[in-house]
Amino acid sequence: MHALRAEETRHLLSYTARLTETCPTRRAAHLVSEIHARLSRVGMAPQNAFDMPLSREEFAEALALKTSTAQRALDKLHHDRHLTRRGSRIAINDPANLAQRAGFVMH
Repeated sequence: MHALRAEETRHLLSYTARLTETCPTRRAAHLVSEIHARLSRVGMAPQNAFDMPLSREEFAEALALKTSTAQRALDKLHHDRHLTRRGSRIAINDPANLAQRAGFVMH
């Protein structure tokens, strides 16, 4: 029970940190890093690739951004070669580098 509460607390702190970030690209990088970390823990991100479990609208809502702004942020991450996107499939080229850019700390 305590482990679950600790995990929930870490998630809440991570979520709060993501929303206080003013740069949309860093927000997007943080959320992608968090999703990758969670899916990796359960074996659902082989070779640092995964199917995005959120729709475009849900992704934007999680970032407290407009859908178009969230998509531009993902486009920037793709353009800067942090990740590759094909439909809903995301492959992170260097997870540690993306996490560092986002200020994401893996737990």
